[in-house]
Amino acid sequence: MSNGGADVSNNPKIIGAKFPSVSELQNLPKVSDKNGDCSSRQVIFFGTPFLLIHNVSPDVYVERLNSCLDYLRRNFSGHALIYRPHPNETNEADRLKLNGFRIEDDREAAELYFLRNYQTITAVFSVSSTVSRTALNNGINGYAMYPVFPFTTQQTEFFAGVMGDVPAEFTINGLNSPPVPYQPIAAGSGRSFAEAMQLTVEQKIAS
Repeated sequence: MSNGGADVSNNPKIIGAKFPSVSELQNLPKVSDKNGDCSSRQVIFFGTPFLLIHNVSPDVYVERLNSCLDYLRRNFSGHALIYRPHPNETNEADRLKLNGFRIEDDREAAELYFLRNYQTITAVFSVSSTVSRTALNNGINGYAMYPVFPFTTQQTEFFAGVMGDVPAEFTINGLNSPPVPYQPIAAGSGRSFAEAMQLTVEQKIAS
């Protein structure tokens, strides 16, 4: 149903629609910000097993990653800051300055986590994890921070390719400007995935 970026305007068998998203689900539990200070809103950072994967040296990675964590503290004051380790992490968190962050090491799949916490999540960050793209796909402001790390051109191009066609705001290119919210993303057809499914059924019945 989703056109995946392809031109489907001349193909009557394809019904264009936005990517299916948690945001389309009805009757999700609402969260009230009782204190009015964003304390019930969450900003999630998903970790990387940088002691296992040495794209750059661990010491350099830690220095840049700590700068990224400072960036979240500056730009999301009052929010609940959460660090979720990668399942393959060992003691990476012990080497980071995680003051102000709550560590959640339950190993729950990101898709399920987003579903359970959708109404409370303000933003999702990672260095280069596809979890940021998953957040984007599900109507959450997801961000990738790999440009602020000293990766090689080849590595940077690889990360960009993995993320695919994303809004410009998705990629954090520096730490001097705050992240820009970009959700909801406008689709060319404006048709939700659920609407496209309904239209498909109706056309099938009619034929």
